[in-house]
Amino acid sequence: ISQEMLRGAAHAQDQLNQKGCINGRGVQLTIVDYRNDPTYAQDLAKTLANDEAILAVIGHNTSDVSLAAATTYQEAGLVMMSPTSTANNLSNFGTHIFRTLPSAQAMTQQLATQAVNAGSNSMAICYDSQATAAVTFKEEFAVAMAQMGGRVVPTICDLSSPSFTAQDAMDQVVA
Repeated sequence: ISQEMLRGAAHAQDQLNQKGCINGRGVQLTIVDYRNDPTYAQDLAKTLANDEAILAVIGHNTSDVSLAAATTYQEAGLVMMSPTSTANNLSNFGTHIFRTLPSAQAMTQQLATQAVNAGSNSMAICYDSQATAAVTFKEEFAVAMAQMGGRVVPTICDLSSPSFTAQDAMDQVVA
């Protein structure tokens, strides 16, 4: 995902600079690695927010990292645009925080509609309880299924659990 984000940003930079730049000035990208680590992202966000040469941030790969850095960017008035974060609470975080993906709510409504229309009225969900976006998606999907007349089968299927096994999860769903 990082490579695709980098390619997209580099392509946009190239197009912009070939068309005459912004107010006659070219755009230069600075690439940093957040390591998909929320704590590290907070520290790095402070560094970037204090650098007057940084005008905006494009990234982060996960909602957890975006949410960790967003407060710093918002307080500093530094624009952050995340092309891959889906957590609902990122949408109204502040005037300088943006994302390009639809919300988890919008995506799960579509998914639930398609599932129920295809005859899948009961669904089980496996997710990573340590990832904000996964928890949000799970919760929103359960609501959307209920609204469509479907249901989410109650299972304990936490991919981040040390005791998780796919077979146990499947046995629960079948039971």
